[in-house]
Amino acid sequence: MACGFDFKLSKESNFYCIEVKGLSSNSGNVALTEKEFFIANELKDKYCLFVVVNFVEKPTHQFFFDPLNSRLNFKKIERQLTQINYSTSI
Repeated sequence: MACGFDFKLSKESNFYCIEVKGLSSNSGNVALTEKEFFIANELKDKYCLFVVVNFVEKPTHQFFFDPLNSRLNFKKIERQLTQINYSTSI
């Protein structure tokens, strides 16, 4: 639904928004979309980045509440994409 996270866990008035990422090894790069980054910044400790690591051998997980203010160091990367469309008249 492009809301900036994968799952919302709620109980009564309390909630957490969870974004899930995966790595095939124990370490590597994880990217957040601009929307995910924005929502993480808005929700702070209500936003959890849940990372499954080491898919190849023995999967385990790490999680980071308020990931933008954690030990993680996010760098902004901008890329320009070219989109090609084909149109016709009816």
